[in-house]
Amino acid sequence: FLRYPRQVRNRVKFITMDMFSPYYALAKKLFPYAKIVLDRFHIVQHLSRAMNRVRTQIMNAFDRKSHEYKT
Repeated sequence: FLRYPRQVRNRVKFITMDMFSPYYALAKKLFPYAKIVLDRFHIVQHLSRAMNRVRTQIMNAFDRKSHEYKT
């Protein structure tokens, strides 16, 4: 992106990207006036993983042979 002049990069309004933190810092540096929007795929993926972690923690609190564990 450095091949584009700073004046052109300053006019960028939005950037869509994933949640990898080094990308965020780089995007803010190269496009200081742009709003960063996270793409839907990575938001859904992040929520799905979090829900699976919570579900696993709850299931591990029960005995594997109990009715609560199986339902």
